[in-house]
Amino acid sequence: MSPRSRKALVATAVIAVALAVVAFEVVATRPVRGAVRAFFELIAIANRDDDQRIEAARPYFSSRYLASHPIQPAEEGGLVGLPRSIHRNFQAWRQGDEVWICPSNRVGSVFRLVEEGGRWRFDGLVGLLQSGNVLIPADEPPDSPSQSRNHAMNRWLAVLSVLSVIGLLPTTSAQQAAPAREIRNGSLSADDLAEFLGVGAWVFEYEGGRPKCLLEIEEEGQKTVSKKEVLAVDEPNHGPEARRGKILLFMRRADVQLRIHSEASRGGAGMALPPDALWWGWKAFSGSTTRLEKPVAPKPGEPVVLLRHEMIETGEGVADPKHPRKVVMTLKLTVESD
Repeated sequence: MSPRSRKALVATAVIAVALAVVAFEVVATRPVRGAVRAFFELIAIANRDDDQRIEAARPYFSSRYLASHPIQPAEEGGLVGLPRSIHRNFQAWRQGDEVWICPSNRVGSVFRLVEEGGRWRFDGLVGLLQSGNVLIPADEPPDSPSQSRNHAMNRWLAVLSVLSVIGLLPTTSAQQAAPAREIRNGSLSADDLAEFLGVGAWVFEYEGGRPKCLLEIEEEGQKTVSKKEVLAVDEPNHGPEARRGKILLFMRRADVQLRIHSEASRGGAGMALPPDALWWGWKAFSGSTTRLEKPVAPKPGEPVVLLRHEMIETGEGVADPKHPRKVVMTLKLTVESD
């Protein structure tokens, strides 16, 4: 084997391993991503100002939660028991078969989601997350003397743990044998990379016809785009290679791209926007995304909605709480037979 062939073989193996690691990360984090998506959708529904929001939100609650908590509108807006907004530095993690979410900035209320009936559902408040990752369970009665002693004991244990780590308390031989700190290489998933870059990206596959794509943006309470139909892209080639490929929608602050990657060519269109356009200039917001759930076989010229992405302004920055600003982005597709 020549040196060039050996290098090519090594490079191929390295790429294969890297792709396998990314695929593993995507599969391993799927429950958390599914629960976070359901939580975002629930908050968006709860913040709606209509009479249908309670029934629309009902499927997002677990049967255990519904048995003991009636769904009621809150006086300040939203629904009782749910936060109004989700901070950009929220936390989400697996806890056994459950997913726990802290929607505030690293500390605050922690909520539980469980998988029931093939979907993730809100199951109530877990507790209060304090600095140092100290969690005080919500089901502990605050007026109980024994519970107060337990809380005090937990705080003292946390203090003693910190003192031990910084060396102000003696440690046992077993504690000295165990490493107090550990640093190691980590892996980066596709979702981690998209979050780090502040990118939203969606991909759809097509086969059997030449696609025509249309991206629409509708705004309420503001006008940052000049027209509803902002991007239109079609496959210019004919032949079998043009009838198979992918549709990619990519967006980040001040930039939206719509592309078609067929087996015949790659192309598309983009649009530059002001940095505070759409929802990028809002102080806080929540949103939901509805995607194509299963493959469809449309007739030639029949429109199909691939994606509907809705964002609603939340928090103290809303000028009119009854009519918050809203942006709806819709991606549509039609397929031509020739």
